[in-house]
Amino acid sequence: MTPRQTPNHPASDPQALSAGAKRFPALALASSGILLLAVAAGAQPGAMGTKFPLLALLGLCELGVLINLAGAYLALRTARAQDFRLSALLLLGASLTASAVFLWLGFWLWPL
Repeated sequence: MTPRQTPNHPASDPQALSAGAKRFPALALASSGILLLAVAAGAQPGAMGTKFPLLALLGLCELGVLINLAGAYLALRTARAQDFRLSALLLLGASLTASAVFLWLGFWLWPL
């Protein structure tokens, strides 16, 4: 029998989320605001293309997508554990929206 199949194991209990896992979606959204400001400031025209190197801007966009997808996953787990309360669903929607914004910015910045 694996640890996930035991009824008393914390991983089998959807309500056994740690406090850090419950706070991560909000922290991801807060750091997304900072990343979004950095991308917006760095994408401005400069002397040699953009103010920030293009690879740095794409890396910031990728980081924004990844942390928001992780935040959306944890927000979904929190929403399921809390019987889909509105606050958890709002965090889920905001995380998915922020992830989509960073994905769109990454494609927009990519030189084709």
